[in-house]
Amino acid sequence: MWKTVIKIVCTILFLTALAKYRFLYILSRTWKRDFRTYFRICKALPIFIKIKLSQKPVYYYLDELARKHPQKTAYIFEDEAWTFSAVKEFSDKIAIYFEREGYCKGDSVALLLNNCPEYVCIWLGLSRIGVVAALINTNLANDPLIHSLNVAKCKAVIFGENFCESVSSCVERRLNIKCYQYNRKSQTTQITENCTDLAKSLDSVSPDERLSNYNITSTDPLLYLYTSGTTGLPKAAVINHNRMILVKSFIALLISNPENVILYCPLPLHHGGGGLMGCGHALLWGATVVNKTKFSASNYWKDCAKYKCNVAQYIGEMCRYILSSCPEDNIKHPVKVMFGNGLKPNIWKVFQQKYKISQVFEWYACSEGNLCLLNLDNKVGSVGHIPPYLQKYSSLQLVRYSEESSEPIRNVDGFCMKVGENEPGLAIGAIAVNKRFEPLEYTGYVDAHETKKKILHDVFVKGDEYFNSGDVMSRDEIGYYYFVDRLGDTFRLVS
Repeated sequence: MWKTVIKIVCTILFLTALAKYRFLYILSRTWKRDFRTYFRICKALPIFIKIKLSQKPVYYYLDELARKHPQKTAYIFEDEAWTFSAVKEFSDKIAIYFEREGYCKGDSVALLLNNCPEYVCIWLGLSRIGVVAALINTNLANDPLIHSLNVAKCKAVIFGENFCESVSSCVERRLNIKCYQYNRKSQTTQITENCTDLAKSLDSVSPDERLSNYNITSTDPLLYLYTSGTTGLPKAAVINHNRMILVKSFIALLISNPENVILYCPLPLHHGGGGLMGCGHALLWGATVVNKTKFSASNYWKDCAKYKCNVAQYIGEMCRYILSSCPEDNIKHPVKVMFGNGLKPNIWKVFQQKYKISQVFEWYACSEGNLCLLNLDNKVGSVGHIPPYLQKYSSLQLVRYSEESSEPIRNVDGFCMKVGENEPGLAIGAIAVNKRFEPLEYTGYVDAHETKKKILHDVFVKGDEYFNSGDVMSRDEIGYYYFVDRLGDTFRLVS
């Protein structure tokens, strides 16, 4: 009897000592990393709290920058330079004109335009009167385009000269929508029949006219970004002002003096990476952002050198294309920091060493969800980390899932089961009861049914709710997370 008791006590003591040893072992490997992370978070935290409490809309930050630095360059496009005062003036004219046209808070207007400075000014101006801009993927036409306009309940579409045929096709199919064609000064394309010449109409608008008070706050919708669903048709994800403004604290985690940044951003502006993360540097911090009509791998470093960019963006396979197109050694450019997502582990170190990039910030996020990770210490292949001793308190959890149904696997009690180390799991994010202090809330889609479909109920306890990202990730023993796959036949535009 006593022998059995002694064996049990010894086993418990051994396991306790082992657990403590393991904790100390992990801590010995991660304390420097975690300390640096806590330092960065402490620096960004006051900014985050101020943003949350102020409830200011995005255009408030732009107006402050235009007042303080009116002649500073906000956007460079090809050989054009747009100052903060010019961005404010154009966005004011957009707001005044569309208010005259009868649009008001809660309406949505589609934006189908190639990259240009006016792109940001247009959606910013619409936001001043509470109108939500639906940022249409410029590759869409026919049924997918019509679906995108309908799913966001757009009352109008603003389009560029390259999309006359696509828009005309929608109108011919009896789509009840008002059309505004915007030709840039250098463009001479004839205005499409039954469409309003927006550029000409804006010429008669004074930016000094007063707008009605729409009481816009940070919780109001700002943009609709499109992600693909299991049918392959786009879904309109809701991006509120708060979500965009949180980019301000996100940038503070990355860069010490963001106001001194000259950012190279060749991403499409209908994409969250370019439209939010890229343009956000200018709108929220007063940085200068260099946009391009489209990405060119062979001109990437030439452009960075030409515009004296010290920070650059990437996404997906861009870095692989750059490596293939720029094989020369000792390419001169001033870029020291890059950020984005999709940099593959097998080229990470090669890319970083070849082009002498001091810091690569790989990140993970989703347009509509409440999950976000950021790799702050150049860990190859990782999208970020959560210290193992804090994982049980994290809103991000990885659970077992069925490859056939893409749904979480439940145990006999009906609850989800967490995966172990290095085991692929479905990434889910806890939805807080008090959303006022939730760091990143689940904003969902315009379609309420689609919003509900992404919510998991009774995940670990009765009554809890989690956002189902549809993304598979894994986690190693010291808390690094790795993107593995996307479930189903879907494609995430921001991830």
